Amino acid sequence: MKLSPKARLDARRRAQDDLWFLATEILGWGDLGFLDERLHKPLCRWIEQSDVPAGPGLPTESVNKTRMLLFPRYHGKTTLFTVADDIRLQLRHPGLCIAIGHDTVSEAATLMSQIKSAFEECDLLKQIAPDICFENPQKQSAVWTKSEFLLKRKVAYRVSSFVAVAPDAMPTGLHFDVWNWDDLVTWENSRTHTQRQRCKDAFDLAKPFLPATRMGYRKVAGTRWHMDDLYGHIERQQKVSGADVYVGSMIAPDGQPWLNKKFCIDVAGPTDKRITLAKLMEDMGGSAKFHACMMNNPLPEGTAAFQRDDVQLYRLNAVERKDWAPPVLGLAWEFFTAVDLNTQSHTAGDFAVVMTVAKSNQGHLAVVDVSRGHPTRLQLVEWVERHNLAWQPRAIFVEVVAYQKTFVGDLAAAQVKSGDRMPVTQVNRGGARTGNSKNDRIMSLQGVVEMRKLWVPDADRFAFLVEEVVEFAAESDSRHDDGLDCLADVHMLGRKPDGPVTKSEPHSNDRLLTDWFMNTIPRSLAEEEGVERIEW
Repeated sequence: MKLSPKARLDARRRAQDDLWFLATEILGWGDLGFLDERLHKPLCRWIEQSDVPAGPGLPTESVNKTRMLLFPRYHGKTTLFTVADDIRLQLRHPGLCIAIGHDTVSEAATLMSQIKSAFEECDLLKQIAPDICFENPQKQSAVWTKSEFLLKRKVAYRVSSFVAVAPDAMPTGLHFDVWNWDDLVTWENSRTHTQRQRCKDAFDLAKPFLPATRMGYRKVAGTRWHMDDLYGHIERQQKVSGADVYVGSMIAPDGQPWLNKKFCIDVAGPTDKRITLAKLMEDMGGSAKFHACMMNNPLPEGTAAFQRDDVQLYRLNAVERKDWAPPVLGLAWEFFTAVDLNTQSHTAGDFAVVMTVAKSNQGHLAVVDVSRGHPTRLQLVEWVERHNLAWQPRAIFVEVVAYQKTFVGDLAAAQVKSGDRMPVTQVNRGGARTGNSKNDRIMSLQGVVEMRKLWVPDADRFAFLVEEVVEFAAESDSRHDDGLDCLADVHMLGRKPDGPVTKSEPHSNDRLLTDWFMNTIPRSLAEEEGVERIEW
């Protein structure tokens, strides 16, 4: 659609002052269905009110202002506050230098690509802003790369219009008018005090990169993850710093959830497209993550991760698979065995645990068997053999580091000797440095427990597991959590059955021990689960 000169001028004036108009009419997002006028129009008004007067460059009377938007995941904060608003800022202040910051440069570049695409492909944007838009930017712009690009300018600056940055890739000798941090805080980098401090330091380091001679400000968009994360720090310092803060949740003022197409929460429609708030909380891993990233109200430290009353007890009258009666009828179940090794089994420290768990197609976890203590290497192998024969699990999860690698070899030798197939799946948990600490893995069970989908046999030898659940503290090293770690492996790695479960095929010795050493084993489950399967 070609606009007349007057229409182009009118649209330009409106777009630089009306973010909702820019997003829905110029950028063409109005018909895509993810913007809700009731939810997003007030947000647009706040963004506009927090802005500075239009004009060439930014005025000098207001220095180093901070604007922070806290909004639930999947509700359009990046789309409006980072992508659309940064385009609007360029319309209002041609020649701006804007840094797009994220936890990594690659993520920042991916985010920035949405802005770059608008300047490449949006015809209406090119029509209303010929002073900053190239007709063919890939050929006409001096800089047009994945991590940096330059719009038209009347005055040459050393810094491009947009530059992707990250805490570990700060630019040297460059100053920006706007420093835009988007989702700097993540689940992975908010688990420890050190990680949280790194985010705060990165935010503070951006201040010297703002211009000294004219106004510059920082934009922060994200979702809460922890009481002491960067966003909480900015919010607590709001009165002192003068920051503008906007906090939104997925619950509307009338107490009902916004009708977000990603969730279709509690709305009419096809059953397979509907999800309840309770199911959403379960899928997100429990109330801790839900309150943080959907309500922007993280639970205080010390809040119990699990409640005793949420653990379901059931009667276990079976010692092997064929006699087991599920605690919930009408569901499909599959069995998995997880091994948590105590590498110092001669001490009174952590226990070695072999646990077999049934997993339903609705996400229930029912513990069916456990061996726990301080066994010798031979005894530990015997434990796994017994669980394997009794329950015929789909997979046996064993972490493969150091001593555990040797143990996998012990299992391979035992299998060759007995002739019974062991579906061993090697697990590389990664650890805290990868955002996959033991506490994080165990916290993934919170949704299962809160939805009362964890079933533990009402028998003395399983009582330790109930105590581990009750005593677990996410912010500290719990005394014993070996059983919980086994449960977490099954929850995270065990595939839900698709339909009624049939009896497993008989165990057979169809591969030699040398297959394990030569790594010539099938990888079908590895492709399904994202872990390495070893099946002899």
